[in-house]
Amino acid sequence: GALTRPLSSLPPYPQCSYWIHRSDSGSSRAFEGWIRPLSQHAPILSDYRADTLIDPHGALLSLDALKGRAIYPLTGIARPHRFYRTLSSIGVRRIGGVEVRDHGSFPHSALESALKSEAWCVTTEKDRVKLPVDFPVYTLRVKLSLDLEPLDLEPSERASN
Repeated sequence: GALTRPLSSLPPYPQCSYWIHRSDSGSSRAFEGWIRPLSQHAPILSDYRADTLIDPHGALLSLDALKGRAIYPLTGIARPHRFYRTLSSIGVRRIGGVEVRDHGSFPHSALESALKSEAWCVTTEKDRVKLPVDFPVYTLRVKLSLDLEPLDLEPSERASN
């Protein structure tokens, strides 16, 4: 989730590693300068990466199956723009869609509209469980990606013990 206080107010924890997940403001690597003085260990950097697509029958498909395709996204997540950005990076054409509040339910009328669309309905794994079992939707599976590449920190940049 969002930080509850500014990074500049974090106390040093020399024996701990900080875990920084990608933010909307850019790469998690952008936060390295803030973290370096707080710990003698390199931060753990993470992001979510689109992995595979699950078709309405449960078969796994390559993300290439989405390239150039018209899709109708169904989303009820806190930051839907991240989902849309991921879909755009795959090369889809977004046609309409349904967006409900985080953890919200999809109205029956919205699902009827989705079924009338010529596009594939695509959702997240989190939102798939909120749809009827027999609803014909493709599910984008994501995986957590960790960047464990050690940073080349100078001793003066590390927190004191």
